Amino acid sequence: MPRRLSLIERFAVIYLSVYFGLVGLQHVAFLFSSSPWWHQPASNTLYDLRDKWKTQQSTIAKGKRDALRPVGKPQMTMMRSSIFSSASVASLKDFHRNTNKSFAFYNCSIPGHHYTFPQVPQFIIVGAQKSGTTALYEFLQEHPQIHGTSVPETHFFDWHYPKGRDERNDFLKKYHQLSLDTNSNLTSDEWQCALRKTYSDFFTSSDADSPGTNDNDIPRDTVFVEKTPSYLFLAETPARILETCFWKPKVIVLLRNPIDRAVSHYRMNIDVKGRTFESLLDEEMASFKSIGLSHAPSRKEFNETTSEHLGFKDVPVLTAEEQKKLHWKHYRKTFTTNFLQRGMYIVQLDHWLEHFALHESIHVIHHERFLSDPSTVYQEVLKFMDLPSFEPGYTQHNVAKYALKRPLSQHTRMYLAAFFRPYNQLLAKRLGPEWEGVWDPWEG
Repeated sequence: MPRRLSLIERFAVIYLSVYFGLVGLQHVAFLFSSSPWWHQPASNTLYDLRDKWKTQQSTIAKGKRDALRPVGKPQMTMMRSSIFSSASVASLKDFHRNTNKSFAFYNCSIPGHHYTFPQVPQFIIVGAQKSGTTALYEFLQEHPQIHGTSVPETHFFDWHYPKGRDERNDFLKKYHQLSLDTNSNLTSDEWQCALRKTYSDFFTSSDADSPGTNDNDIPRDTVFVEKTPSYLFLAETPARILETCFWKPKVIVLLRNPIDRAVSHYRMNIDVKGRTFESLLDEEMASFKSIGLSHAPSRKEFNETTSEHLGFKDVPVLTAEEQKKLHWKHYRKTFTTNFLQRGMYIVQLDHWLEHFALHESIHVIHHERFLSDPSTVYQEVLKFMDLPSFEPGYTQHNVAKYALKRPLSQHTRMYLAAFFRPYNQLLAKRLGPEWEGVWDPWEG
């Protein structure tokens, strides 16, 4: 007589029968569906995959978008609106891609490797840090013709750029599997080939350490953009970019009120050993004075009623070589706490203007204007990039999660305004009258 199944065994049999029955029905339904897989068109380009993802996200967010879309002139919103406006989604079907643009491919060789890769990027957002670079970069990537990098910020020309023999050997071993003996015999052209191929991989792969997407699948009129906000700060970066990217990519710069930028920078580094913003500010100013980068009085010596103190009016006159040495020395010394120096925009921008022509190759954006009128600024950027008009969803990105433990005092704010004023005035002379007094509390 056969053994009777236990309760648990009977339950298992019933469960497996139902499970496999449902799976079988699913397969039968799929085979007789109106759109089986063999009827579906192939879709393997970056453009197709990105459009599919964006359309899915737009559909998911459609209900929220209609309720959250502001009336009148677009403003930045902290709420998560759709990736596309409804008009943008509809216009994708008839979107006219700029077929006059076409990136070229570059061929080069190093021992054991022959490479072919696109000459990209065509545009680089170089800074300033905490000035809206992430928002602009995300908005640009919503454009159907624009493609970004595999990581939010490559830092290729600062953190990852080999600056000595040991770093160069590590670089070649990591990215190109070359031995130490081979490295020492590389020619200048072979070294540049290795640099260019590694940089290109940030745009055509999901990981700089892995093989990239088939470059032949990328639409030839795709425009590639990189964003690393710390580039603006380093005097060496523009020359490095032009040496590696001989096709001369254009540069986009966003500049924010240096006081607000400094506070935002501090909030990003809120874990700096529990130090207050003011204490770090005083320390940086003392360092400035010790190396001759500023003649301004200390914050404690400052009197709001005498904001025209001689120390604030005289920006130190330094040679280009002195600026580079002091700039780099102070950067290496303080690194995460250089709140003041990163706001001295004219010192940084002058290094770039030695290599890139203003307006023609560098487009400078006023951060506060970008915040209040993102649509107009966005269209101006597309014009600079020679791309067709497009309207993204305007969602705030990279919003600070921390606040100052106590609000910035009026005394400290006026001190910072007096410190930055002469640098801002020099910046206005360089960029044009529309920049005069834009961050000056004594104007208007």
